[in-house]
Amino acid sequence: MNIIVVRRVYLYSAALIGLLMLAAGLRTLVSMLLEMLLAPPALGLAGAATRVSLGSALVIVGGLLWAGHWWWAQRSLTQPDERSSALRRLYGYLVLGITMLRLLFAAAALLALALGAPADDGRVPAQLATLLVDGVIWLYHWRVLSADRILVETQGAPATLRRWYLVVI
Repeated sequence: MNIIVVRRVYLYSAALIGLLMLAAGLRTLVSMLLEMLLAPPALGLAGAATRVSLGSALVIVGGLLWAGHWWWAQRSLTQPDERSSALRRLYGYLVLGITMLRLLFAAAALLALALGAPADDGRVPAQLATLLVDGVIWLYHWRVLSADRILVETQGAPATLRRWYLVVI
């Protein structure tokens, strides 16, 4: 295996793991904030402190992991074949697919609640937090991927990955 491929696998895997950690932490913190605004917290002070500390830890560790590796990936775009790397496009479409599925499930849960499904007090803020956080992540990555789509996705592996993403989603 080529050293460049190994570096790309590491880079985009670490960026994906960091982004998923960051998103989970942000969803926890935003959900808790919305719960405090919409209704009093049911867990009490000890449960709230645990959720804040867990969410903060995920945001800090995941944010640093994603930001560092994403900066490294963006910086390496000066190399001619980095932008057209199938691993870069795979990372992007994995992020778009994961966040889109989370957005769809959150919207479906909110629609079910609006249509009369049994309500759970913590469910609405959690779904709203998912819509907000994953929507921002999806939009950012969609813009990054569309910035070089014309240059990259005319043929080959990147075009195939885009087709798979469009078929699945």
